[in-house]
Amino acid sequence: MSRVLFLLLLPVALLLAVASPRPPGAHRAAIAVPTSPAVAPCPAAPMKPPCRQARSLPRRIPDYCAFAAMALRNEARWEITYEHDSPAPCTARHRANGDVIATADPELLDELLRAYDPAPAARRYLDAVNA
Repeated sequence: MSRVLFLLLLPVALLLAVASPRPPGAHRAAIAVPTSPAVAPCPAAPMKPPCRQARSLPRRIPDYCAFAAMALRNEARWEITYEHDSPAPCTARHRANGDVIATADPELLDELLRAYDPAPAARRYLDAVNA
């Protein structure tokens, strides 16, 4: 019993010995701080003009929050994009059959996408007589 108690208390005693606080300044003697000569400040370099961007930034979609909300509502069946400089910039492509709908108004596109129901695809079945 005393041996089990000794084995249980030994790790606790070792942890207390390692984690005990040292007196102030005891660890400073082991660390040598190199002394360096004083560094003179750099002379002020002339300011260069900011670099130009390599490419132009894309234009923003007007009323982006409404467009993004409409795209999220219909993302299961439709891939929705916005094309700048187009008479009908809001474009939607059906993910299954590839039908495309384009309008200038995102609200109208949202209504069209909710109302659109594509025709079912014809399926080929085996003839029961030949099977």
